[in-house]
Parts: sequence; C-alpha cells; structure tokens
Amino acid sequence: MGPRCGPHRFSRENAMTAPVRYFALLILVALAGRGTAAAAPCAHCVDYTPGYIVLPAATADNQGLLLAAGMLADAMGELYATAPAIIPDRDFTMPHDGRGVVVVGAANKLVKDYDLGVYMEKRALPPESHGIATVDIPGGSPALLVYGADIRGEMFGLAYLAERLRLAPRRVLGIKEVREPHFPIRIMSGDPVETAVRFGYNTVFTPHSHNNVALLEDYDKDMFFQHDKQRGYLMERRAQFADALARQQALNIDSISSGDEFEFHKAVLKRPWAAEMLRGGSGSWLCFCNPRLWDLYAAKYREILGGFKDLDYIMLRLGENYAGGDYFGNVPATKEFWKQCPACMGEGYADRIATLINRTQKIVSGDHKRMYIHRTWDTNSDTFHTSPDMYREILSKVQSKENLYFSVKYTKTDFWMYNEFNETIGQDGAPQIVEFQCAREYEGKGAFPNYIGAHAAGGYRHAAARGAAGAWNWHHGGGWDGPYPKTDLWNQANIYAAAHLAWNPDLDPGDLAREWGALTFGAEDADKIAKLLAMSAEAVRKLIYFEAYAQAKGDPWMPNENWVRDDVIKGSGPLRRIYTAASASVDHMVREKEDAVLLIQDMLGIANDLSAPADLRQSAIQSVEYELALARVLRSYAAAYLYYCRWKESGAETDRAKAFAYANQWERDWDTYTRAIPGLKWSATLYRDDGMVETMREVLADLQPHR
Repeated sequence: MGPRCGPHRFSRENAMTAPVRYFALLILVALAGRGTAAAAPCAHCVDYTPGYIVLPAATADNQGLLLAAGMLADAMGELYATAPAIIPDRDFTMPHDGRGVVVVGAANKLVKDYDLGVYMEKRALPPESHGIATVDIPGGSPALLVYGADIRGEMFGLAYLAERLRLAPRRVLGIKEVREPHFPIRIMSGDPVETAVRFGYNTVFTPHSHNNVALLEDYDKDMFFQHDKQRGYLMERRAQFADALARQQALNIDSISSGDEFEFHKAVLKRPWAAEMLRGGSGSWLCFCNPRLWDLYAAKYREILGGFKDLDYIMLRLGENYAGGDYFGNVPATKEFWKQCPACMGEGYADRIATLINRTQKIVSGDHKRMYIHRTWDTNSDTFHTSPDMYREILSKVQSKENLYFSVKYTKTDFWMYNEFNETIGQDGAPQIVEFQCAREYEGKGAFPNYIGAHAAGGYRHAAARGAAGAWNWHHGGGWDGPYPKTDLWNQANIYAAAHLAWNPDLDPGDLAREWGALTFGAEDADKIAKLLAMSAEAVRKLIYFEAYAQAKGDPWMPNENWVRDDVIKGSGPLRRIYTAASASVDHMVREKEDAVLLIQDMLGIANDLSAPADLRQSAIQSVEYELALARVLRSYAAAYLYYCRWKESGAETDRAKAFAYANQWERDWDTYTRAIPGLKWSATLYRDDGMVETMREVLADLQPHR
C-alpha cells in the first residue's frame, strides 16, 4: 500500500502520529566549526559532541524518519553524553561551537549548499538500500554521508547508523558502506512494529487475525442481534486492528493479517441458513462443496479488504486449524476428512487447495489489488509443504499468480534439527517467502542459549540461491505452552542474527554473534559471548536429539520422537521407539547426553567470567544454570531408560548396573531441578513431567530386586 499523507506539526513527540511521505535521504555528520584539514576518523571521536539532527522541511513530520532519528539521537546521547536535537532545516543555523550536525535528506538545503551529492552512488540503488560515506565539507570538517534509495532506505539507514555507532563509537567519521537488502520482502512477527524499523523489516503482522474482526453483517444484518456482548468485543478488536494498521503504515511498514481457513464466529451457527453449509446439515463441520460457505467466505474478505484500506497482505494457512473460543472452523483439505461428505469425495487434495487459492486470489488480488500470501504448511510428507510433486500439481491448477506468494518453512518439515532444506524452495510458478524461527519451539524457546546463526545462515543462503523473494523471521511464537523465559536475552541473539541475515545471507554468523555480544554485554565480553553462543547449538543438539536415531529413522518428521516437546518431558513411548530403531547405538546416545552436560558446564564457566553489569550477568549465569540442571535430568532419564531397555534384552549385569546408577542419579537430578531452580531470579518456568516420573519409578522398581 502507498503512503498516507496529511498536515502535521513537527515535533519529536509527533513521531507516534505523524504521516508518511517518500523522499530521498542523505545524512551528514559534520563537526561544524573545525578546521578544513582532513584527519584520521578517531581523532575526531574522542571529543565529538552531537548537536543537531536536521531533517528536510518536507519530511520533518515523517513518523518513520522521526523514530529512526530518535534511535540515532539516543545512541549518540549514550555514547557521547549529549543527545542531538532533532529539528527541520528551516529552523537550523550552523553552530560555531564544535557541535556535530546530522543533516538528513537529499532535499535538505545544507546538502545543496555543500554539493555532497557527488559522494553518492551513481547507479540506481535497489529499493530500501542506503549508503554511508565519509566526505569533506569545503571549509569545514570531515563529514559522514548516508543516503537512501527511498523512504524505507532512509529510515533503515538512520537505524543502521545508530547500531554501527554503538558497535564502534570511535569511528563516528569512519563508517563507509553501501547496504542493499537481498530479500525484497522481509517479514517480522512476534514483536512491535518499532522493532521492524530498528532491524530493517518492511512488513509486520497485525495484532488480530482478520477472522477475529469480521462482523459479517454485510452478509446478514442480523448476525449479532442476539449477541450484543460478542459484538462489543468485536468492535474493540476492530478498533485495535485499525489503530495497529495506522501505526504500521505511518512508520512506512506494510501490514499482514494472517488466519486459518475455514474460520468464522459462532454467531454464524445461530443463523437459520447455517445448516446449509454444514456437513449433513448439523454439527459445525464446514463442508467444502457448499455454495453457501463460499458466499460467506467471499463476504468476509470483501468486508475486511473494503473496510481496512491500510491492510496490505492477507496470509492464509490451511494445514492446521485451531479455531476456538467464540470461533469455529476446520481445515478444508485434510485427506482424512473430505471423504466424510459424499459430495466432496470427487475433488482431490490438490484440487481443493487450488480451488481455495483461486477463490481467495480473485478477491484479494484481483478485486482489491492487495497481496495474498498462501502458507503451504501441512503436517504430512506428501502434501503441499513438503512434496515438490504436490507443490507443482497445485500450482498448475492456480489460475492467476497476480500478487500471489507462497510461504514455506526452510526446513523440510518443522523447525527441528536433522532436517534437510525444504525441497519445494525454488520451485517455479510464483514468488516464495521462506520462514525461519528464532525462539525454537522444540528446543527451549529461548529459556537458555541456543544460537541458530550457523544453522539458519545455511537456510538463508539456500533460499537466496534459489530465488526466494522474501524471508519471514518469527521473532517469537510457535509451539504450545512453555517454557516461559523471564528474560528474552538469548532469543535476542537469534533475532539479531536473523534480521541481519535477511538483509545479507552471506554475513558470518560468528561475527553477528560477536556484534550482538558487544551491543548487549559490552566490548569486553563480546568474544566470550560469541564463544558461548557457538557452543550452545551443539549442546542443544546433543541434549535434545539422538544422532543415531535421526539417521536410522530416515524421516525428518519428529527426528527425536518429540521425547521433549515445548516444556513437556514425555514418558517411555518415545524413548522406547528410539531404542528400538537404534539399539546398537545406546552407548553413543548416552555419550551424547554426557557431552551435552560437559558443554553446558563449559558455557556456565564462560557466563561466570563475564564482566557485564550485575543483573545482566546474573541473568546469563542463571539461564545456563537452568539449562545445566535440565540437561542433567534429561541425561540421567535417557541413559537410565536406554540401558534399562538393553538390559531387558541382554540380561547383562553391566547394563543393569548402568541403568540403576543413572536411575538413582535421575532422582537426585530431578529433585535439584524441581527444588533449587525455581528459586533462581532469572530462570524460566520449569519443564513439566508427562510420564517421565512414572516411567522412572517403574524402571527403579524393576531394577531394585536385582541389586
């Protein structure tokens, strides 16, 4: 969608309400009043005093630029003890007291006065790009020039400069770079829109799904006549939805509303015509073949797209559906369910998916000229998300690709390790967006260090090499329940890496870890944090997964049988399947768990050696202590059960002795985890027992008589 314009009085406070306009950007950091001789950059940094950030009058009320300029002002204030004022160029007079000046915008009269356009790239930069170059002002001091290809490039350039200065404050006049985003579409979910400005995302999600703000009263004016309270809730959500869209657009960021289909408010079930679109005329199963359903479906999207003009994208998922509360619905194309309706049996899986895509695309992209992202996600190996053959078959049935994108996870299945890249990435037919998860739902959700940098970097490069149009980073979200961290510390490392890799997939994840460490803990701790993060993913791999089983299974779905899932530790079933498939590798699998404990112990040593401020250092230490206590529980549980299974088959005393020793160790480890860890100020919520305790009691009871 385009910008929203209107008159606004300039002030930094208006950054929450000012409109959006598109102009080129140029930033000049000048040490006004200094001599003309050029000097080494750092010679000017020690006594650098910020003075002003000067915006062109034409863009002085742009919320996105104001927000980014505020980020730069805050960074300078922290680094140089004085924050620059943000003013329009019409109110600016060059200071003669040595204070630095940041001049923003190619239209700024100071840029014209000093003819600084000669320092800009002569070639046309891709959208959202920005460049930084050290320049000289005739009769003045060295200066820093930052220019953008468009309004987003301008905004992202300011935010990026703020970050670079925090990383290298002594190089305030030494930064030189042209930065171009590799992926034209960069989507962020799970964080406020302001975070998108900081990290250079151009698209974010609305706080509510369009499914949850649709009144459907254009379709049936009496939809809520018996549900005044529910209508009130809907109106509140609609207001929040509209406010979020306005804020996102004002910050130059596009908006996505995402939802599962089919899904409607339960008020629909009270209407006299509802039975027409339900399977067998009763219950709540929406029948794919019924014309009434498609009429209601179309009415919903006409209402949303016609009523919320700031909404840029509609995103749909068909592979799962969790409608609940005031809503009901079901997946339209699950193989196990379509055959329950005789009239639907004649239309196969690919036909059903393509039918829904075609109907949605016509409304969203054809009639309303918005973008439509269709998530291919499904939970089977031979369906849209995972099978290249099915992917091609469905796309062959899609009638129009106008403004149509397909979104796929970068892994072949879900966000587990031991997954190959998704084979549908790079399939022809329509542009693709590739999904990445920061708070890994199967691996702690940020409760402890688990740096995805190296693993994810391969995914970004794979997607880039195959022509993906976009990257979607899940900053937060995914999975069920906990654990719930008290601090987002370690997930922020993943967010930092993911955001930068979305701009440049070729960045070194080790360098990104070091940068994040410097920004978060300080330069003194940067190398230590990078080392800790480099160890963290390997510790998680050895702790949560079983290499021998993942290789023996040969199926990327649940490569560890989800023996640990979200914050739940399951009973004997998953471990029994792991043992059965990889019984010859018990010693290796136990060694993995012991190695994980040793790695985490080393990580704890690094955390204890940090010199960061007390609370930050304590949060790092205690989160690793939490992980270590959990690792000991999982190590002892897995080892005891695997040796127990082998003893039941072999009858060997050595296996019984190992099983018994680990089972007794498990009791001590579980007691420590459940009693000591909750007292830590910064520990996440605990992993919960879902069969482990009962399993271990049975194992101990069986082992006991044989002592």
